[in-house]
Amino acid sequence: MPPGKEGKITLAIQQTKGYWGEVAKSAAVVTNDPASPRFNLILRAYFKGERPTPPAPVRRPANAPAAEVKPPGPFTVSPNDRWVTAAVRGSSTMTKMYLRAREDGPVRIKKAIVAGNEFTAEVLTIEEGKRYELTISTNPALKPGTYLQTLRLVTDDGKVPEMEIPLELKVIPQVFISPNAILLPKMPIAGEANVGNLP
Repeated sequence: MPPGKEGKITLAIQQTKGYWGEVAKSAAVVTNDPASPRFNLILRAYFKGERPTPPAPVRRPANAPAAEVKPPGPFTVSPNDRWVTAAVRGSSTMTKMYLRAREDGPVRIKKAIVAGNEFTAEVLTIEEGKRYELTISTNPALKPGTYLQTLRLVTDDGKVPEMEIPLELKVIPQVFISPNAILLPKMPIAGEANVGNLP
């Protein structure tokens, strides 16, 4: 938009299949204002209807050893129970997840723990013991590459005191070449082309 003028930015969720409950999406806006060169716009929505049915469990052979089955955590997580994202080097990306207690009784989140410095997490109480907002951000100082981490939520639930949320980040270089290779057909050089004309 022109400097000093007003403009309109439209945010939309193009594909809504599989969404359920509270959803938050962010969009980064880059400006030439040195005081605020970059800021995020947040689009929030609540999808009604029934929670998507999980896929049927995979059957294992009768003689296969029993796999360890972890009980479900004390909270349901929407829109997803994991986060896979990408960011250009020097920039940060952010998401919000919404946690709702499975049981009628209160379950409180004591703290959110992320090992390493790839991600940061912050928990906001929406309704004490029932609903929480989890904000996860990436570190803009990371070098290009893929980073895998696990966010641990420590709760006061007696059955499952901790639940995990997998995190995956791909940092892209500021300058990259696509495609990274070009195939050219074999062509004779000038000397090879004239060799047959020599006396």
